[in-house]
Formats: sequence, structure tokens, C-alpha cells
Amino acid sequence: MQLGREQIVRLFEADIPSLEIAADMGQFDHNDATQIAELKAACDETGMRIVSFHCPDLPFACPYPEIRKGTIAEFLTMCQAASDLGGPLMVCHFEMTEHHESFIRQALPLLEGTDVRLTIENGDRLSDYAEFVDKIGSDRFGMIVDIGHTKDEDGRNPFTCAERARETIQACGDRLFHVHLHEFWDGADHWPPFHNGGLIEWGELFVGLADIDYQGAFMFESVPAIPNDPEALDDLLHRVATFPEELARQYG
Repeated sequence: MQLGREQIVRLFEADIPSLEIAADMGQFDHNDATQIAELKAACDETGMRIVSFHCPDLPFACPYPEIRKGTIAEFLTMCQAASDLGGPLMVCHFEMTEHHESFIRQALPLLEGTDVRLTIENGDRLSDYAEFVDKIGSDRFGMIVDIGHTKDEDGRNPFTCAERARETIQACGDRLFHVHLHEFWDGADHWPPFHNGGLIEWGELFVGLADIDYQGAFMFESVPAIPNDPEALDDLLHRVATFPEELARQYG
């Protein structure tokens, strides 16, 4: 579904004050000046904040000069659109490879003078992604932690383990720019928060975030429990909007 004024108003009226937009899910076309203007006007009207931009998987790894040149140009256009909408944090599925590293190192200097920052979204082991961020060594490049993707060596999601959740997020330190939150249940992620009681150790996770003085947004990357069901969508919006109250109720 293409994102427009109607969706911005509905989300804001559901008490959801900030949003991540995605160019790879049919929501947003970064080359469409009309849509950008409509979204910006809707945000100005309601007070909605677009805080991040989920980047599609461009051919970051391709080293051929002409393709790399086109990829850089497309990426910079996305960054400009994100900045125009007030959400200059780019969520990217970079890989920890030589060619992806080369792309990142080429792109970062081109963003000097802007407010855009880049992030790498994690796979299994957060420690590997922390090492990669340190290797790049730029204050414009950090981690986004998706709590559903993460696995320890024993295959368990550490955010479902009370004894691991806090220390796992603590280890990210000031590398952590952004988070994707959702429930983890029945071996899968992207559930609405607290779905069927859920398994995420929310209390320990948020204590860990406080320990590292996390200043970013809390972005729920959840989908309705029943796809294409209006009641399930309403339930999802309600669960996300009332998450702080439910968190306080359950954890004090």
C-alpha cells in the first residue's frame, strides 16, 4: 500500500507519533516528488515524525564502476528524500563483506554536511556487527538491532532469555543508533507486542537500553496477527500505541 496523507493521519490518531518508511514494500517512492510533498504536508499537519528510512537492497556488492556509480547515485537520492522528510536515519541490509565495506566507505564522505546517518541491520551474532561498525570507524555509521533476528551460539534468541537480554543489548554501546522491536513467539518474529503472552524479555531489554543511554527511536516492525484482516490491524495499532502502559503494568 502506498503511504499517503490518509495513512499518516490514521497512525497519528491511533497515538503512534513516529514512523519508519520503506521503499521496498510499495509504501514509498523516493523519486516521487508529489508523494514526498504529500507526506511532508501530512507530517506538518499532524505532528507525525518520520524518523527512519528502510532502504531496499541495492546492488551494494557490485564493484563494476558504472554499476557502482548508479548505485551511489540512487542511494544518495534516497538519503536526500529521507532527509527532506525529517527521517535521516538509513536502515540498510549491508553485508559484512569487502565490497559492501567499500560501498559504505565511498558513500560516507558524500554525506558530509547532511544529517544522514547509516546503519547496518543485524543477522544472528550482534558481536560480529559491532566489530564491523568499529572497523568502519565513523560516527555516521552504526548498528540497528532487530531483536527478532538475533541468535546466540546455541540458537536461542537472547532477548527471550532473562539472563541474557540486558547484557546482549548493553554490548552494543554507543554503536546502537536504532532498534526494530516486535514480539518473538512460536519461533518467529514480527508479531505484535505481547502476542499470546510473547517471549521477549521486555523489562531486561529496556533496562539494558537505559544502561547504555540509548537515545534513538523505538520502532515496532510488526505485522497484523492475521494478514489483511482489519480487526487484526486495529489490534496491532492498539498494541503498539499502548505498549508503554502495558510495559509499565507488567514490569513496573
